[in-house]
Amino acid sequence: MCDQNFVNITRKSGKYEMIPKEIMKLMKGKSMPENSIVSYDDLSYLSVPYYDFSFKICLGHLIISKELKNEVLEIFLKLYDLKYPIERIELIDYFYNGKAEDLDLESMRHNNTSAFCCRKVSGTERISNHSLGRAIDINPKINPYISETGTVLPENGLKFSDRGLTYPDISEVEEKAMIHKGDKVYDIFKSYGWDWGGEIWQGRYYDYHHFQKIKYKS
Repeated sequence: MCDQNFVNITRKSGKYEMIPKEIMKLMKGKSMPENSIVSYDDLSYLSVPYYDFSFKICLGHLIISKELKNEVLEIFLKLYDLKYPIERIELIDYFYNGKAEDLDLESMRHNNTSAFCCRKVSGTERISNHSLGRAIDINPKINPYISETGTVLPENGLKFSDRGLTYPDISEVEEKAMIHKGDKVYDIFKSYGWDWGGEIWQGRYYDYHHFQKIKYKS
């Protein structure tokens, strides 16, 4: 949850560090299973300032590939300067309900912005770029995933799924949180070489909350 006691935060408060031992303990068996393809040493723990949906200043935390730590910190500081609203930024492990395979969907249902989670791509046997700490999901309820068959995930993101519509029944902050091709959030990620899930799989499925930076491109 947003740390409302964190009242003296400034733009320079964002930082990265090695993953603390207590966070390793939290991740074990959840986002970091025994068969993970990366180790804790491959990752970094980021603390980032952001504006929540009440436009209060909060401190959030992300786990990301240590190769990307500097640029991800810069990206989130730019989102902060933009006053782009993010409902929450918590480690995905806090949404554990007893089944590691449900972590991603539970986090999405709560509109939680997250990064690292060792898992497969939904509905496939392919390893997700989240497993490498090279993908970030931003406001996933407001920017849902739509499968080839039209299934919307999370289910409570259904009313945000048609990007061609106007939305008279959503709040101003929800509208500001929606990501579209060519908007400022999109442009910030693209300026660092990240790809957006709302366009890279067009014709198959749309993943409007998803940004990724893969290590190698063919």
